Amino acid sequence: MDSRYQLLKTLSEYTCSSIQEKTNKLLITSFIEQNPDCFYRSCINGHVTGSALLLSHDKRYILLHFHNLCQKWLPFGGHADGESDIASVAMRELAEESGITDVELLYNSPSYINIHYIPHNDKKGEKEHVHYDITYTFICKKAEDCLQSPEALEMRWIPIDILKKYDMHDILAITLKKLELL
Repeated sequence: MDSRYQLLKTLSEYTCSSIQEKTNKLLITSFIEQNPDCFYRSCINGHVTGSALLLSHDKRYILLHFHNLCQKWLPFGGHADGESDIASVAMRELAEESGITDVELLYNSPSYINIHYIPHNDKKGEKEHVHYDITYTFICKKAEDCLQSPEALEMRWIPIDILKKYDMHDILAITLKKLELL
């Protein structure tokens, strides 16, 4: 069976919360259908990525990192690197970037889907490309400290009720509203 099948099925069942998300869903689905290598960085024009929102065990806090390149508070995430189970990709990236592994998936379906345009990066030797991102939400099973990622200036457990004070990515605010946490 084609490794893209499960993600295409997940996307077909996904309920969008806005016109922008409906557009993203169409574009991401089309991209996946047209690119058998969509889970690899070698797919030069773009590739599927996975992101993870991590909520505290009591759902009162979210763990975010201030991303050096984007200069924004973001959830964790990264490249699929050939893995077609994007929830697993999101969990792997969360563990690699935060050091937290004792988590569980809040919902089996994505929390949000988005398209990120990545600029040319001489340091990484990357051309401009697109990340077709699938975000999942996880719950931390217990209170934990986190590691410091080299991609982040800072990482924090932030109370959800004061998130509006942070310069957060629009996607984060939309996703938390969808989850009825903001």
